[in-house]
Amino acid sequence: MTHMSLWSPRRTARKEGSSFSLRRAGVASALGGLAAAAALAGTAFASPAHAATTTYQLTIVGSAGTKLFGINNNGAVFGNAPEKGAKANEGFLINAGSTKMVFLGSPGDQTNSNSVSSPEGINGSADVVGSATSFATGNTTAVEWPDSATPTDLGPLLENLVASPMATAINDNGLITAFGSFHGDVGFTIQGSAVTKLPALPNGGVDVKPLAVNGSGLIVGEADTTTTAFQAAEWQNGTITALGGLPGSLYIRGSRGELYWRGRWYLAADF
Repeated sequence: MTHMSLWSPRRTARKEGSSFSLRRAGVASALGGLAAAAALAGTAFASPAHAATTTYQLTIVGSAGTKLFGINNNGAVFGNAPEKGAKANEGFLINAGSTKMVFLGSPGDQTNSNSVSSPEGINGSADVVGSATSFATGNTTAVEWPDSATPTDLGPLLENLVASPMATAINDNGLITAFGSFHGDVGFTIQGSAVTKLPALPNGGVDVKPLAVNGSGLIVGEADTTTTAFQAAEWQNGTITALGGLPGSLYIRGSRGELYWRGRWYLAADF
């Protein structure tokens, strides 16, 4: 059996330089596979001599340890990188047409001297959302950085509903998706000061994790039940729809980090 690393879908404490998220891990894995496929395709199927050649300019961003997580339609990018005086890699934004890396401060700690900022999503106006964690208290809160301005702590909107909230995406209408912990993962949308809980799957739904939202307010993410593992799901007009897995999927991730592969469940220690 091929050795694999298995990440649990439960949030773990962010450590220095990590700023890990499940979505990024999946994207990185997918991009790695696409790069390999492209290399193979280039070897096996050479382009005709007369085909037009598209060229790209490679731009090196930041120093060693810099990571890019996303880009909007205007070319603004965000990620994390080492920040002078900070204890961990911190979130940053580079606006379209600029090369200046603007670090995203944490609520009450703009210089991130004792906190870590973790961006997760961006919209067309370069508003960034994510979370910030205090090293002093260990508390995590959902955050919005409107065009890299002073961070807005979204935690007070959710403090009586969930613990350790994290914002995951924002659309051009300012609709934010987020989730936090309360007897499982509870998903929400935030529009201004209005918070709306996203429904779980029927028949024993437990965890809800919205991960992305488009301009029409269609939300996608993952959800599970007491008897089924996490699966892709979408929310539209207050209704959840299970999307399941792709035809021929080899494995399904379980709610406690286990993996269903070729007819049986495995724990991370099995790999």
